[in-house]
Amino acid sequence: MKLLTPILGSFLVLSSLAFGLDSSAAPLLPKQFGGWQMAGSAQTSKDPTQADSVNSALLKEYGFSDLATATYTRDDGRKVRLKAARFGDTSGAYGAFTFYKMPQMLTEKIGDQGAALNERVLFYRGNILVDADFGKLTAMSAAELRELASILPLPPGNTRNLPGLPAYLPAQSYVKNSAKYVVGGVGLEKINAPLPAALVDFAAGPEVVLGNYNSSGGQAALMLISYPTPQIAAEHLRRIDAATQTGTQPKTDGASPGFWRRVRYPLARRHRY
Repeated sequence: MKLLTPILGSFLVLSSLAFGLDSSAAPLLPKQFGGWQMAGSAQTSKDPTQADSVNSALLKEYGFSDLATATYTRDDGRKVRLKAARFGDTSGAYGAFTFYKMPQMLTEKIGDQGAALNERVLFYRGNILVDADFGKLTAMSAAELRELASILPLPPGNTRNLPGLPAYLPAQSYVKNSAKYVVGGVGLEKINAPLPAALVDFAAGPEVVLGNYNSSGGQAALMLISYPTPQIAAEHLRRIDAATQTGTQPKTDGASPGFWRRVRYPLARRHRY
C-alpha cells in the first residue's frame, strides 16, 4: 500500500512499505596534515570514471568537478590512502556522501558529516567528499582527519549551503544511515525510489530525499520531493495523483498504484542525516 501526501509549501511526501579565493583553483589535498606526509604527488583527474567507474553518471549528476588521490605515510610506517572528490556545491558532496554511506557505518564528527567502518572513513566538508582507507586505525585517526577537514578549500558563497530538504525527515523510527539525497533520474533509479523519474520530472528543478522507517507493517520508505515553488509542486501533485489513481504510473522496483490523503501540519522538527 502506498501513501502520497502533499505538505504545505512546495513539498510532496511519498511513503511506501518495502566570497574568498576560488576553491576550484586550490589543490584538493595538502602535502601534509596531522603528522601525515604525502608520498610523492597527488594524482588528479576531471574524469568521474576515475573516481567510480560504476557510478560515474551519478557523480556527474551530483556535479562532479575533479578528483585527487594520494597516499600518506607516517614515521611509524603506517599509511593512509585518500580519495577526494570535488563537486560544484556542497549539495553534490552531501548527496554523494549519502549514496556511499553504508547502513553499518558509525557516525563520526569529522568535517560537516562523517561515517566509519573498520579502516574506512568517509566524510565531506563543503563541496569535497573524502574517502580515507587506513592500513590501521588508531585512537588519533579521527582527530587527524578533523585537521585535514579544517584545511580543505571551501566553495564560495551560497554554494557552501547544505540542502534543507533532508532536515525534514522525521527522527522517530528512522532507520540509521538510510537517508539518500538525489537531484536527478540516475540517483532516483539507484535508490529504488517508489516513484519513477518521469513523474518526479527533474526538468522542473526538484530535489528528493528518501529515508527508511520502521513501522508496524514492516519497513517503510518515506520520500520527500521539493519543487522550486508551491505552484509547481501542486501541478506535479495532480500529475502523480492521476497516475497513481489510474494505475498508469510507470513501474519501477517497489512502485505500484496507490492513493492520496491530504494533511495539514507544520514542518517544525529539523534533523540532519
